[in-house]
Order: sequence, then structure tokens, then C-alpha cells
Amino acid sequence: MLQSTQNPKQHRNQTSRDERRQRPTFYRQISAWMLSANRPTNTVTPKRQRLFSVLLCCFCFLLSSTGCVQRRLLINSQPEGALVSVDKTQVGHTPVAVPFTYYGTREIQLQKDGFKTVYVKERVRPPWYGVFPISLISENFAFREIRDHRALNFELTPKDRVVEGQLLERADQLRTDVQRGTVVAPLK
Repeated sequence: MLQSTQNPKQHRNQTSRDERRQRPTFYRQISAWMLSANRPTNTVTPKRQRLFSVLLCCFCFLLSSTGCVQRRLLINSQPEGALVSVDKTQVGHTPVAVPFTYYGTREIQLQKDGFKTVYVKERVRPPWYGVFPISLISENFAFREIRDHRALNFELTPKDRVVEGQLLERADQLRTDVQRGTVVAPLK
């Protein structure tokens, strides 16, 4: 009996490579099937067609009904016409509506001639549907537009008026104190 000079493992690997070359590959089988004449003409069944159309309709419906949340901050003052600044940005005169994206603390400043300036830090809390994880669903998949309008009302108080006579007396008193050298530096 003749023995082979090659290693048996190498002999097995060599034969399997040869066999693989002779066998049609997956891609050759597919291309042969595509080119063959006995391939079925309609591979999509009516049941699959219905399923595909239902899924397509559901997908289009979800895209068209994406949620939208409209957030507005309505700022009013008594008397009207005060200049409003929200987060150090002037937004207009009262009454004014300011859109916002995020809930949280807002710095609001109102100014009007003859009235004291009002400066407040107002916290705008989210509604129940604006808290995570509910907000993820309500903002993206709501079937209608959600409107969150918050109204803030401010009462402006008039500046203190000084009587002209009192102002002149005070000015004379300061002038005499400066001339004598007895003026005290103001406390900071």
C-alpha cells in the first residue's frame, strides 16, 4: 500500500476546496433561479399585499399625526404698556405673549416711566403631561396640538413723589455740610 507524502489534514482541506469550486455558490444559485423561465411570476401573495398596505397606512398615519406642543407665556401688567424683558432679552410691551421651549425659572423685568421697576424670578412648572417619560409620548405622538398657555399678571406701583419744597431743603442742607466739611461718606 502506498502512503501519501502529504499530511492527511492538508489532503482533506484540498479536497473540500475542490468540491467547493465545483458546487455552485449561493449567488450563482440565485442568479440561475432569477434567469430561469420556471420562476413564479408573482411572488407576493394577496395576504402579504394587504399586510404591507395596512402597515404603510399605519406608518403614514403616525407620521401625519405627530404631536406638537405650543408653549406661551402671556405677560400682563396694570397699567399696560410696560417694557418686558424675559431672561435679559427685551420682548415687547405688555400685554405680550412669549413662546418658550423649556420649563424652568424665568427672569422677568417690567419697566415703565413713573413706576417702580419690577424684577421677579418666576418658576414655570410643567403640567402632568410634560414630565418625563409621559412627555416623550405627549410631545411626539399626540393626535392633536397641545397648547400650554401661562398667564402672569403684575401690578406696577408708582414711584414715590418728593415734594419740591422738601427736595430744596435737603439740597441746601447738603450744600452747607459740604462747605463745612462735615459730609459723611454714604454707606455701601
